[in-house]
Amino acid sequence: MRTERTQRAERNEPRGDDVTGDRSARRAVTVFPVLVLLAGALGLLLPGSFTGWGEAVPYLLGVVMFCMGITMTPEDFRGVARRPWAVALGLVAHYVIMPGLGWAVAHLLDLPPQLAAGVILVGCAPSGTASNVVTYLARGDVALSVSVATVSTLVAPLVTPPLTLLLAGEYLPVDAGSMVTDILKTVLLPVLAGVVVRLLAGRYVQRALPALPWLSALTVAVIVAVVVAGSADAIKSAAGLVFVAVVLH
Repeated sequence: MRTERTQRAERNEPRGDDVTGDRSARRAVTVFPVLVLLAGALGLLLPGSFTGWGEAVPYLLGVVMFCMGITMTPEDFRGVARRPWAVALGLVAHYVIMPGLGWAVAHLLDLPPQLAAGVILVGCAPSGTASNVVTYLARGDVALSVSVATVSTLVAPLVTPPLTLLLAGEYLPVDAGSMVTDILKTVLLPVLAGVVVRLLAGRYVQRALPALPWLSALTVAVIVAVVVAGSADAIKSAAGLVFVAVVLH
């Protein structure tokens, strides 16, 4: 006799734990902007509360990327092989349009060097897991979004440093070699570690999946608070420019 799970699979319906994880991810993404805004406000208004937290930021980034890796499955990588040209087009658009927009915004607004470099660097960074959930909510091609996010993360050590050097080098000195090392440690290795953990302990990981979007969202919020606190004075002096730059980008 076929089990309910088998019947669900044949009808291509999500399992109960998948549905729970999907709902949790959607809720986390919905709340995420509020968390980030609150964290940014805390960092701006109470910068002293986050003194000394700066050294923890790379490790917190590693946690976020580990959560991304642990949600990946072999199907994500097979999706790349099935649609190589679509993924390649998405990858080129990601690493051409966003960095180009960042550079254009920096020039258009004549941003101070540090702000200009920051805006450009955001454009040169790989996409994250939130983009996949937003694509789902917008009823877009989730499989393609996951594939592009996966590849953009894996190639980030090779693409982000030279792009940043090319576009932001006129504003601030960019140590591309050091950036490669940092991306390997805080992005690629945690993602690969998450993939390995998922392969070796998939059954246990499945139970934790609903909590991962919240862990990522809260961790990113803490990172935002720490980073904003470290640059509170600069942000206050150029708040209008920062707002316009973010909206345009």
